[in-house]
Amino acid sequence: VFINRNNGTKANALGYDVRKSVAKQCETKKIIKRYFKKRDRGFGQCFINRFDKTYKRSKAPAEEKAAWLFYAEQMVNKDQGIDSWLDISARDAFNFRGADQWDQWKDGYDTLLNHLMANVPFEKIKTNTPVCRIYWDDNNRALVVTKAGTSYLAKHVLMTVSIGYLKEHHSQLFIPELPEKYTKLLDVSMLAVVILNS
Repeated sequence: VFINRNNGTKANALGYDVRKSVAKQCETKKIIKRYFKKRDRGFGQCFINRFDKTYKRSKAPAEEKAAWLFYAEQMVNKDQGIDSWLDISARDAFNFRGADQWDQWKDGYDTLLNHLMANVPFEKIKTNTPVCRIYWDDNNRALVVTKAGTSYLAKHVLMTVSIGYLKEHHSQLFIPELPEKYTKLLDVSMLAVVILNS
């Protein structure tokens, strides 16, 4: 893991190790089940409660503590698809964990696409069609404009672009722009890079 601050200087990797340790603690049944008793105790509360003590025991710099706690929250929010790590109960977070990055489907990514397209007539599916704009609204409809100039009115749009492409082009691709809560999660979706604001 390469860890740099936004000014380009190197950050101390020990804070990353603390975040990783706390995440592991909060994923163990013995610890997380203490948070099952009250429905309003969010999954994030486990992190909040355990982070301070774990950070103090480490040799990570005190001045980076708030940044690492913020990073931990952003990672939980991104992984769970939520706005606040207090919005998901500890029980739900424990019972409905995501698949490991090494888990594979027999037919690869096509498994997901085939499932999503199962009830859609084949002639309605447009593949290998470069898109330049997606106009969307709150009425569950989208107008998709292709680079060839063809437009399609759609109830669903499934994008299969890379995170890097989406991060770079989302503001030009979607009209109106994606909500800030989603773009913030895109901002913390890094590939082997951690940036601390200090």
